[in-house]
Amino acid sequence: MKCKFCGEEMPERGNFCPICGKDNSFEEPAAEGILEEEVIFPEDTIEIAAPETDIFEDQEQQVEETLTPEVKKMKRTAAISGCVALLAVLALVLFFGIRGTFSPTGEGWNVAGMFDGELFRENDIFKQDSYTMSDNKAKSKANQVVATIGDAKLTNGQLQIYYQMEVIEFLNQYGYYLSYIGMDYTQPLDQQECMLKEGYTWQQYFLECALSSWQQSQVLALEAQENNFQMDSSYQKNLDAVETNMSTAAANNGYESADAFLQAQCGANTSMADYKSYMEVYFNGYLYFTKLAEAIEVPSDEVLADYFQDNRETLEAQGIKQDGSYVVDVRHILVLPEGATLETIRTGTFSDEAWEAARVSAQAILDSWLAGEATEDSFAALANEHSVDPGSNTKGGLYAGVAVGQMVETFEDWCFDTQRKAGDTGLVKSELGYHIMFFSARGEETWLTDTRQAYLSQQEVNILEEALEKYEMKVSYGKIALAHVDMA
Repeated sequence: MKCKFCGEEMPERGNFCPICGKDNSFEEPAAEGILEEEVIFPEDTIEIAAPETDIFEDQEQQVEETLTPEVKKMKRTAAISGCVALLAVLALVLFFGIRGTFSPTGEGWNVAGMFDGELFRENDIFKQDSYTMSDNKAKSKANQVVATIGDAKLTNGQLQIYYQMEVIEFLNQYGYYLSYIGMDYTQPLDQQECMLKEGYTWQQYFLECALSSWQQSQVLALEAQENNFQMDSSYQKNLDAVETNMSTAAANNGYESADAFLQAQCGANTSMADYKSYMEVYFNGYLYFTKLAEAIEVPSDEVLADYFQDNRETLEAQGIKQDGSYVVDVRHILVLPEGATLETIRTGTFSDEAWEAARVSAQAILDSWLAGEATEDSFAALANEHSVDPGSNTKGGLYAGVAVGQMVETFEDWCFDTQRKAGDTGLVKSELGYHIMFFSARGEETWLTDTRQAYLSQQEVNILEEALEKYEMKVSYGKIALAHVDMA
């Protein structure tokens, strides 16, 4: 919004122009002969730091009550117009702690940059364009409380742990695909637009995730405390050993202390106390939630059928359809061609003789099973002894709940033959080698399995949402100070 009298930009809220001092809420003829002087400042200027306290809730009223009496006394003449502008700006700076923008080239005070809406920004994730501070400033604000849930408090140091954990988990999960989603982890996250959430930077995205993570863990921990939940002794033992284990890890990596190690990994404003707090809240909340989830009653097939009908559109959008597909339980023993290894079987070329040797070896194993007890248990024993498949050779060769699309083609063709029945055996050749097959059982239809999981997941969400509704999280975004972390 522009001033009706001098034409300069004004903040969206408030009637008084910070440059000419006129009240824009009523019509008054503009004074003639006003000299539009530019207020020039030297290049070496002093930054006025923002106060630690929050801006008053009723900002518009504070501007009017504080500035109006003084501004109205000022005479709008050419001789003093520059002073009026300077005093009006400085009054706002001193009263609200705004950091004015000085031009490094000596071009003067960037008034438009000051009143870009920051003064009246809402207390939300967009309160600050960047939450990264210098190490020294971040350290000085490490113990400052930035969020509360009841009597529980979150400091900057603790928030830094949650924030960094979110970043690390994301990098570990999507590391190979970062370029596809427009993220460069070698560059500051507060300077990159987040493609996952419109209008956010990556820093704002991860910060919001971190606050949500603390909220969920802390609320569940409070619920655990309220319901006298005690974690298992083995978990408590691990929790008690956190500091000792971190100190050992620090020493092994050449750091003088656990604090130094954490600061290198998570930020200069963190400490062992912050990390232990993070672990205590996480352990208590997670284990309590696990207990509640395990107590959810598994629904009957009839209940699931009703649930599917009531939520058909949502479930079908997730790929869950009543199309007659089903899952199977199957055991196998994998035998490789002569000279092949798990590393070379997909890329190497092997002679017909090598493949024939694998077939003969596989048939010999099958024949030995047929000559013995020929039970599923005896087949499982042979699988543990002879199979080279690392995904099943410690589980009796078992793959349970196999659905179409999960295995190689010839393996699946054998499993999903409509005539297949429990106890069937056979040899199957695939690009991975020869499979000695044992059909254990045909499972339920896929929609039932997937709908059951969707149902149980929804019950877990309901438990969490019910807990979250009981507690209000208050965040002071203006107090958040994150330390820099080099992830490259």
